[in-house]
Amino acid sequence: MKKFLSVTAVLLGAASFACLAAETVYKWTDESGVVHFSDRPVPNAAAEEMRVAPSVPPPDEEDEDAAGAEGDEDAGAEAPASEEDRQAAMEEQRRKVREQNCQIARQTLQHNESLGRMYRVEANGERVFLSDEEREMVLARSREDVEKWCD
Repeated sequence: MKKFLSVTAVLLGAASFACLAAETVYKWTDESGVVHFSDRPVPNAAAEEMRVAPSVPPPDEEDEDAAGAEGDEDAGAEAPASEEDRQAAMEEQRRKVREQNCQIARQTLQHNESLGRMYRVEANGERVFLSDEEREMVLARSREDVEKWCD
């Protein structure tokens, strides 16, 4: 219990220090309309001051394993089961993502096949209609996506 309280105190202290370590970033737009970011204000420019907190990397798996091994003596017996649970959860997540991607790929293919003429929008906002060969390339890519994501 004493160890838990000391670890909690250290973590809370580190978290509060990270909040204080936020940096100031300046954002401005030049005469060409390009947005820039800098750690120093730019003279002769209307810069917007922004506060940015540093990101905290996720803990390493080795750190989690070491923390778990320091616990009860029975923790070693539970480790394989928790690893199996973790693997099963990861596999379930992969399955869900694959299922979503399959649904999106099928909808995209159905949409592309239903279009008579396809076009792309240029940078200036002008529509450029695709040739028959370009349209067929888009349809082929849509079919490949369905094959890739749907079993």
